[in-house]
Amino acid sequence: MGSEESNPSTPAEVDQFEDIDWGGQRQLGLLTLIRLPVMFLLFLAMTVPVIYDLYGPDTGSISLLRWEFANNEWMYLMSLLFLGLYLFGAMIRSPGAIRIYWQRFASSWIALVFGAIAFILFALATLGPMFVSFPVVDIGHRFQPPPGFTIESYKINSCIGPVEDLQCHGTWERPLGTQTAGRDILPYSLYGLQTSFYIGFTATIIAVTIGTTLGTIAGYVGGWIESVIMGMVDFMHAIPAFFVYALLAAIMMGAEGDLVVMTLVFGLLSWGGIARLVRSEVIQRREELYVVSAEASGASTGYILQRHILPNTTNTVLPAATMLIPTFMIFEAALSFLRLGDPTPDVVSLGGDIMRAFDAAGVSIFDVWWAWLVPAMLLILMLLSVTITGDAIRDATDPRL
Repeated sequence: MGSEESNPSTPAEVDQFEDIDWGGQRQLGLLTLIRLPVMFLLFLAMTVPVIYDLYGPDTGSISLLRWEFANNEWMYLMSLLFLGLYLFGAMIRSPGAIRIYWQRFASSWIALVFGAIAFILFALATLGPMFVSFPVVDIGHRFQPPPGFTIESYKINSCIGPVEDLQCHGTWERPLGTQTAGRDILPYSLYGLQTSFYIGFTATIIAVTIGTTLGTIAGYVGGWIESVIMGMVDFMHAIPAFFVYALLAAIMMGAEGDLVVMTLVFGLLSWGGIARLVRSEVIQRREELYVVSAEASGASTGYILQRHILPNTTNTVLPAATMLIPTFMIFEAALSFLRLGDPTPDVVSLGGDIMRAFDAAGVSIFDVWWAWLVPAMLLILMLLSVTITGDAIRDATDPRL
């Protein structure tokens, strides 16, 4: 009886071992190996508008099957697919870690509130233009006030609402009023949000892809290649993307900007910080026992990078990427405010709308306060929510906390 209890091979003891789903493990490994090539193809697909501009017909749009995409819409779509695949891979690879990160993130009510606001604004910016038509120019009804407010009727061309004592009253037909060109501010702001999220996400994807690739090469290969790449990083830090684009717009493009060029400049000149962080992480991971064992067993460099190195850089890359998004958003708004944004009529910028309200002839900024205050408040709310959410993600994924 006693010997039976001390025998480690009894059924009671054997049942304590966990059953491993080797089929699921193989599927996970296959998804890990497929994910990176697909992400690389999506990144290449983002360059299609640039190739069109250089070598194809200058139509400003891309046709795919029955759909027509503007250049910036195509790049935004590819960046969202890229981001979705990146996050999906992280979730299926480390569901336990994702659960811990979510618990840390949800422990702060401020992070939850502003995270929800950021998600709502993102959903409105991405899906709203699909259901809301682009507002048309209506100069005759410019500067219509919101409901409950008035403007002197002689300062505008005509009034949609009732006129009493020479005061034009706002109506719910234009719930946020109209702007300089008579467009309804509510749907117009949705397109402005889309531009902000487009420039934030797309430029960040470009910067993160280049920074992660070069940082991984520098950290894993080392030697003179590492020295060259880190020299490039130092050079990138000395070139401010904001002023480079401003010079390009002022000198080479006749003071007229281009949203695709802006995206490329921001992305191509902002990857240095990501590369430095990834390099440090790769150097640390390269010395781990599982990587040394994989090298000793004859695993190829590509396999080691895809299976063991790159997936473990997510905790480093994701928080850094969330800090780039609001930076690029404020860059775009500031450049548009300075009249260096994209002048294309169907490209809306919140910064550009503020500028046009300030420059309106025949009225003061206090007369038509809604024309600049609504886009300004929307811009502030967007930047604040995205920044706080990014800080919360950084704190939730920091292993030192």
